[in-house]
Amino acid sequence: MTDSHGTNNFVVRLRGLPWSTKSSEIHDFLKGCKIRQINFVTNNQGRSTGECFVVLESSEDVDIAKSFNYKNLSTRYIEVFGSNADEMAQMIKNNNNRNSHQNNDTNSSNTNNDNWREPVVRLRGLPYNSCKEDVIRFFNELDIAENGVHIPSRKHAGEAFVAFVNMDNALRALEYNHMNMGHRYIEIFKSTYAEAHISVMNDTQSLAQQRDSGSNQNYGNQQQGNLGGHNGNMSRSGGDDVVGYSDNMNQHGDASLDNYNS
Repeated sequence: MTDSHGTNNFVVRLRGLPWSTKSSEIHDFLKGCKIRQINFVTNNQGRSTGECFVVLESSEDVDIAKSFNYKNLSTRYIEVFGSNADEMAQMIKNNNNRNSHQNNDTNSSNTNNDNWREPVVRLRGLPYNSCKEDVIRFFNELDIAENGVHIPSRKHAGEAFVAFVNMDNALRALEYNHMNMGHRYIEIFKSTYAEAHISVMNDTQSLAQQRDSGSNQNYGNQQQGNLGGHNGNMSRSGGDDVVGYSDNMNQHGDASLDNYNS
């Protein structure tokens, strides 16, 4: 089966690939398939978007490839879809524009791309039972700062904040926008330490109210931590890790926690 240009139309599309995936790893992942061509999709910076199109020899190869849907490549679940040559050509052609629009989708605290100076991102759309380790695995190719993940205690919010060791890693994190965690598409937005701090403090107040109404435990014994590994400790309540802030954020030019509480 070919399209009007004579191109083989036995095509599958893979999504959710680690950004460093090589052709040899695609061959290993689609073991048993006769592969004619692999086309990785890249953004306008030449970096992988986590997708590729694979041209196969026959419909039987397409069926075999589809059987690998949601199988693991490294630590990532990979989605495998049926596709065609026209979709492959159109996706590659439009990919730069599509990624540009996605990366410009940001929140009110961070509307100007040129002003983004803090290596913090906000994730939206996390599965209900997501934990800190799931977020770390999602960004397994990137360098997250020590104690750099905060998931609000109200899990139904489906959000998380992640601090990276530098802006290069934070910029790469934006390329994970609309990739999968479990069976959910994850949206990624530029953020700031201040925005993450608000989430941490909301958790602190909520936990204080819960403890005041439910027990006589001394809430003051809870230790606030930090987002980004700046000389703080992890807070813990009810089995959920809550990452807060240290008093020293001079490295990023942010106000201290004491100033926020004053």
